Amino acid sequence: MRFIALLLLAVAPLFSQGAFAQDLPGRVGRISYTQGPVAVYHDPEIGWEKAFLNSPFTSENSLWTEPGSRAELQVSATAVRLDEATQLDVSRLDDDVLQASIARGSVAVRVRHNEYRSRFIFDTPEARFTIVREGRYRIDVDPDAGETRLAVFSGEAYMETSGGRRRIDAGRIVRVSGGDYFFERAFSTDFDRWTVARDAHWVERSSVRYVSTYVTGYEDLDAYGEWIQDPAYGALWAPSNVAADWVPYRYGHWTYLRPWGWTWVDDQPWGYAPFHYGRWVHVRDRWCWYPGRQREARPAWAPALVAWVGGSDWNVGVSGGGPVLGWYPLAPTERYRPWYRANDTYVNRVNNIVVNNVTVNRYYGSRPPQDVNRTAAVTAMPRENLIERKPVQQAMVRIAPDVARSAPVVQQPQALMTPNPNELQRMRVERARTAPASVAAMPA
Repeated sequence: MRFIALLLLAVAPLFSQGAFAQDLPGRVGRISYTQGPVAVYHDPEIGWEKAFLNSPFTSENSLWTEPGSRAELQVSATAVRLDEATQLDVSRLDDDVLQASIARGSVAVRVRHNEYRSRFIFDTPEARFTIVREGRYRIDVDPDAGETRLAVFSGEAYMETSGGRRRIDAGRIVRVSGGDYFFERAFSTDFDRWTVARDAHWVERSSVRYVSTYVTGYEDLDAYGEWIQDPAYGALWAPSNVAADWVPYRYGHWTYLRPWGWTWVDDQPWGYAPFHYGRWVHVRDRWCWYPGRQREARPAWAPALVAWVGGSDWNVGVSGGGPVLGWYPLAPTERYRPWYRANDTYVNRVNNIVVNNVTVNRYYGSRPPQDVNRTAAVTAMPRENLIERKPVQQAMVRIAPDVARSAPVVQQPQALMTPNPNELQRMRVERARTAPASVAAMPA
């Protein structure tokens, strides 16, 4: 179970500045469902920890389900589901490829759309399998018996052998053991029936007209909100069943994901796509998500589309003397400025939906929408609570509108939020305490 853990120990320290100069991928997956204790491994500084709904998932991350538990990982329009006692180690996840290793257990793959021709590669102790088309698949790995199975219920998959690629047709299972393999008719298990039931919740109506299926989390929008048409912004999505005083980026917690850094994890079941793509705007007395006036085919993922304010010199009446950090959702008129190293191509992909104030003011007056967001939607908490990844609602500092309006801009939030060694140790202990039983004692 330490495949990814050992791999990550060889790379630069988690919180070092500028350690990653490579191009950033424009796609990141999410943990979209958990049933029972599930553990995730993001980095060696922290080790295994409890998996939360909407936790981001990327290259060199691992997922583990305890006996009796199940989990679901989503990447664009693909769901990767884990049965109980299953280990999945993702070595590569980017714009075009998901490559993972399955050490033990059962993994079901549902590729609903693959219009951008992504490849899904799964390495097992006995064979490598590649999935290339929409369909439904299951991979079983039994290390005790030395056997791996791939079932293709629909779609197209290939097995790599010493003699080249071997196609597995729909309706067939290939069994691989000791270098030999043979085929038989595909059969369903209780796990397959559970995955089919999960598919029944995957409803697509209006959202696919405005949001690309490349966007992880798009499938939740129809079930949890409605689309409205606005003269300035075009199609806007408004969440249903939220409180009258609900504000974006206030109900969740911050986590650290390499190489981006501090990343928002929202509590809402629909809280992935609207917090990692697009912008937020307040119209018609409600907060609405703006994905862009045109449907973007492959927009770039961002850890949180916010601006940071506050710091050591921000006096908001909090005892203890430590700095207070605040953030507010960027408006459709604001460019996103990453707090991590990123090339111009990536930054432009994130910002190509930005509209100008002239277009907006034609309908909504002269007050820029970014001023509305900064005044009405600032959320703040003490720095120490943020880096401890505490739920925002437990540690939030109430900020008056005039105080929010005058808050100093944080130019380098990553540097200000870098934990010291003592803080890292406390975080490590807390993560180990809350991790599922079978991984809690594992060294980081």
